[in-house]
Amino acid sequence: MTNTLDTLAALKIRAGRGEPVRKRLDSEGARVSVTLPHPEYLARTLGTATLFGVTEDLTLYRTGSSGVAHADESPVSLQARADVLVEGWAALPARTDEGAVYRDLRIVSTTSPGVARDYALQVLRRGRDLLEPAPARRPRRPGRGTRTPDRDRKRSSRERLREDEETSSRWLLAGYLSGWGDATEAPPPGEEVLRTALYGMARERLGDVVEEYAEDVTAPAPGSPSWFRDLAERLEEWEWRAEDEDLPLRPRVPGSRRFYSVADEVLGESREIRSRQHVYNVPDTRGGAVSLYTDEEIREAAEVREIVARLREQRERLGSRPAATGTVGAVVDLEERRRSR
Repeated sequence: MTNTLDTLAALKIRAGRGEPVRKRLDSEGARVSVTLPHPEYLARTLGTATLFGVTEDLTLYRTGSSGVAHADESPVSLQARADVLVEGWAALPARTDEGAVYRDLRIVSTTSPGVARDYALQVLRRGRDLLEPAPARRPRRPGRGTRTPDRDRKRSSRERLREDEETSSRWLLAGYLSGWGDATEAPPPGEEVLRTALYGMARERLGDVVEEYAEDVTAPAPGSPSWFRDLAERLEEWEWRAEDEDLPLRPRVPGSRRFYSVADEVLGESREIRSRQHVYNVPDTRGGAVSLYTDEEIREAAEVREIVARLREQRERLGSRPAATGTVGAVVDLEERRRSR
């Protein structure tokens, strides 16, 4: 920790090391300004071992679209690491040789932990980009007990991934145009936004949601509350959370080509300005909302809601009989528990 403190104390904002992150904070009614290094600069300065809390002899890899894992394939939670970083910055001791970056990290972490956590996640994602990709697994040899998926299953899987990416892209664009629920933060009509910058924001925000989905549903940490629930219950609780917090039902980080295709539908086609850079013009939504979903998607969503409603009615009719759930003992009424929260 001593080396890390010394490194942070001596750290300075330098030209050519990326655009600094500037924030205005509210500290007991007073406006405070802080300037933090570009996330990649801080990630490179601290190093991946410090960022992810591992010793030098342990190997980390980046996995999937937004994951980090040890060599034994055990996952590293970026959300948990962000909390650890913020706690560490908030506890930085006063030093006679501390620089502005050291002091501002302590200020933002103690004054606005939420802002500090968002910044820490950006630093961790930049640190993730510095890791080597996980080595490809050796393919299994066909044999007894294995079966090659047929063409229809592969096609169905590809179509579902495409739908998830498109739905996630539309969710992101809807949030961007609405200022994420704050009209004062919404981009003004006619404003130009760089296409690559918009995609970068989409990767960051959707990366957070995908990680939360994994922690809650597909790969909860052993011993966590989600880990003790079966998959069906985790999926149902995520459905409630997605509805309450307006999150994608099956979030996924889209590829750039798919995201730009959806953005062209929502914002209008981009135009080239210089050096093959493209920009979108924010549409004027004051005369009516921009349609973010196709008629087919709206119909499919209505059908899903009807199916879920029928399943819930069936569960209520079955009541608390053990045979209804395949479990031994009393049945837990999830709907009643959700209403009591």
